[in-house]
Amino acid sequence: MAAHGAGVTPGAKLVLGVDELVLSADALRSSGARQVSVRIDALKMEERTLETPALASGSGSMRFGWQHSVDVSPNGRAWLAISRALETREEDSDVYFTVRDAISGASLGEAYVNLERMLKANAD
Repeated sequence: MAAHGAGVTPGAKLVLGVDELVLSADALRSSGARQVSVRIDALKMEERTLETPALASGSGSMRFGWQHSVDVSPNGRAWLAISRALETREEDSDVYFTVRDAISGASLGEAYVNLERMLKANAD
C-alpha cells in the first residue's frame, strides 16, 4: 500500500457506520421481517463479522446510529486487507452492507461503498 498509504498516519482509523435505513413497505411486507440488522462485509479487515444490533422493522426509517472503528496501522490486518483490495480491480474495494432479517438471516437488500473511488475523490 506504499502509494496509497503515503498519507496514512500511524493510528489512523477507518470508521464504518450505518446511521439510517429506509426499506420500502413492500420489501418489509413481502419478507415478513419483524427485526432487521445490517451485516457489513469489510474486506476481512476484522476477524469477526460486523453487524448492527437488530431493530424492529416498523414503517418508515430506522435509526441505527451504529459505528465501528477499524485500526489501520501500517502492516496491520486492515492495512493489508485494504492494500490487497486496492492492488486489483476497482470493484474489489467494495464494502458491502447487506440488510437482513435478523431472525431468519434472509437478505432484504444490499448496498456498497467503493473505497478506491472514495480515496481518489478524497471523500468521506
